Amino acid sequence: MNVQDLFPQCMIDLGILRGRRMIRVFERLERSLYRLAPAIIVMSDGNREFVVGRGADSRRVHVVPNWVDTEAIEAHKPTGRFRAEYGLGDAFLVVFAGTMGFSQGLETVVEAARLTRDVDGMQWVMVGGGAERDRLVAAAAGLHNVRFVPMQPKDKYPDVLADADVCLVTLRREVATPTVPSKIGTILAAGRPIVASIPAIGDARRVIEESGGGVVTPPSDPAALAEAVRLLHDDPARLTRMGRAGRAYAEERLGREACVGRVEGVLAGLMRSGAGSARG
Repeated sequence: MNVQDLFPQCMIDLGILRGRRMIRVFERLERSLYRLAPAIIVMSDGNREFVVGRGADSRRVHVVPNWVDTEAIEAHKPTGRFRAEYGLGDAFLVVFAGTMGFSQGLETVVEAARLTRDVDGMQWVMVGGGAERDRLVAAAAGLHNVRFVPMQPKDKYPDVLADADVCLVTLRREVATPTVPSKIGTILAAGRPIVASIPAIGDARRVIEESGGGVVTPPSDPAALAEAVRLLHDDPARLTRMGRAGRAYAEERLGREACVGRVEGVLAGLMRSGAGSARG
C-alpha cells in the first residue's frame, strides 16, 4: 500500500468532510487497510507516525520520499523562454506553479503581492488552474504586479522553474496532517529557492529547512510572506546559496535511483517472507 494522502483526516482538517457517519465509515476502511497490508510505504516520518497511530504495525511501515527525476529537471541558468512567451522581461519573478485549490490558501499570495506592489520590478506569477483560480483572479483585480498564466504542458514546466527567481509553496493553516507537497522536491531539484507559507507542524517545513533550499513563514500570514520575499529580493547571494543547497539535497536524498531502490527493497523483503501470498 502506498499512502499519498492521509485520508480522511486531510478532508476533516479542511472542514470538507463533516458528517460523523461518513467519517466513521472512512476511518474503519482506513484502519482495515493499514491492518491488512503486508507493507505500507509513506512519504515522510510524520506520515509514518500517523499511520502507526492508526493501528498499522510499525515493522511494516516504510518511509520512501516521492522521487524526483533530477536528470529531466536540471538546475541551470534561466532559459528565458517562459519570460519571453508571457512578456515578463527581466522582472524578479515570484512564482506559484500548480493546482489552485482550497487547501493551498492562495489568497495569502494575492495579499502578499498587494503588500509588495511598491517593489519596482517584482512580479508575482500564478501558473496553473483549479477550483479557486477565478476567485483569485477577482481578488487580484487592479494589482499591476500579479499575473495569471495557464497550466503549462509537462515539457514546459522546467522552463517555468528555471526562469523563476523564487518559487512558492503554500498550505492553509488548517492542514494539520504531515503532508509534503510534491512540488517541494521538484523546486529543490531545479535549484530554485523556496518561500513557503505552511504550518509549523508536519514534514514540509522539516524538508525545506533541512535542505537549506528555502525559508518558511507562518501560514495565512501575507505580511510574513511578503517580508520573506522582500529580503530575498534584496540578497542575490543568498538566493544563489539556497538554490545550490536545494539541488544538492535533491540529488542526494530524492533522486530516482535512491528512492526506487528503497521501494524495490520493500518488495523484495515481502517476496522473501512470503507475506503477500500468506495474506492471499
